[in-house]
Order: sequence, then structure tokens, then C-alpha cells
Amino acid sequence: MRPIAILALAAIVGSCAPADQPATEQDAAAPALTLAALAGTWTMQTVLDTPDSTVVDYTMSGGDDPGSWTITLPDRDPMPVRITVAGDSVVFDIGPFESVIRAGVMTVTRGVGRLSEGRMIGTLIVHYETTEPDSVVYARFEGSRTP
Repeated sequence: MRPIAILALAAIVGSCAPADQPATEQDAAAPALTLAALAGTWTMQTVLDTPDSTVVDYTMSGGDDPGSWTITLPDRDPMPVRITVAGDSVVFDIGPFESVIRAGVMTVTRGVGRLSEGRMIGTLIVHYETTEPDSVVYARFEGSRTP
């Protein structure tokens, strides 16, 4: 008798449980980012996390083809950018190229960004090809699409 009562109680409790609710906007994952959503020219600014907070302004542009992306640093020719999107993020690699900050020193840079309210924001890791202790510098970047 006891097992039947337990099974009956479980059936009653189970039938009283709320039905699955549809996912709300808050529950939904952010839509995947695409190169097409990033396509265009971006006016960018990077602030290096150094004692003098050096600022570098530049443009980054491209389309929905990953091979079309370039970055143009001040007084430089456009350089290719290796770009990938994954989930809600864009990852890009640049270089090696001569540093804008350290004349004659080659650098490789990796950035990770996201779109936030129409702006591209993120962080960079700058690797200087040097034996000095400060061969890695971290930075923040932000940019807006050029109309």
C-alpha cells in the first residue's frame, strides 16, 4: 500500500509542476557576430596600459571576406589583418610590423572585441620583439563605424 501512495503522490506533484515557459529575451543567447555585421570602416583608438597611457588612432576596414580586412596606422600604408569571428566576439591578429611607439622595434598584436551599442570595444596584447623586460603591453581599444 505504501509504494502505491508514494507513486500517487509523485504523480500529483508532477502534474502540478509549471509547464515549460518559452525563453525570454533575457534568457536568449546573444546572436552570433558576423563579418557582414562588422563590414565597413572603423575609426579606432587604442590606449596602451603604460605609465603615460599612450594613445594611437587608426582606421580598420573590411567586408564579409576575412581576407579583405586592413588596418591603417598613422603615416603608414594599410596592413592586412587576420580576422575571425566566434560567437559574439571578433579576434584579430596584426603583424609583425614596426611599432608606432617604439621606433625600429617589431611587434605583433592580438585583439579581441565585441560590439556594444554600435561601438567596437575590446582589449589588445602587444608583443614587442625585444629582450627588454617590458616586451608585452596590454591595451584597450574602442571605435565607431565611419559613416
